[in-house]
Amino acid sequence: MKEGREFIEFKGIQVPIFRDRFGGITVSVMSSLEQKKFFFTDGHGGIHIKDHKVVSLDLTDDWVPITSRLPYDVVPRPRFPEGRIETIEDMVDLHHSDEEFTTYEEVIKNPKNLREVKS
Repeated sequence: MKEGREFIEFKGIQVPIFRDRFGGITVSVMSSLEQKKFFFTDGHGGIHIKDHKVVSLDLTDDWVPITSRLPYDVVPRPRFPEGRIETIEDMVDLHHSDEEFTTYEEVIKNPKNLREVKS
């Protein structure tokens, strides 16, 4: 199994992941409970890579980073009777089903998502 950074597709976009030597993957999102939206990012600290350059996410405190390592176990429930979260789709279904999927580019178009820059 090849270890390292790669991309997998989710709803037509390439999602950055890190694959470990055991076959698990680590994936990070930024989530806004206030706006009920989320997007995938390149790391828990809220970074985004665009055109091979690291861009810091100067988002308001409403946006919270969440990092998960797949697969993982949960309490069995109707949607997950085996109690196993194995894919990004499973993770989104479990944790973000009440949120709208968006992209970093869409989020920064709205000025209310950005921190005020003090000069």
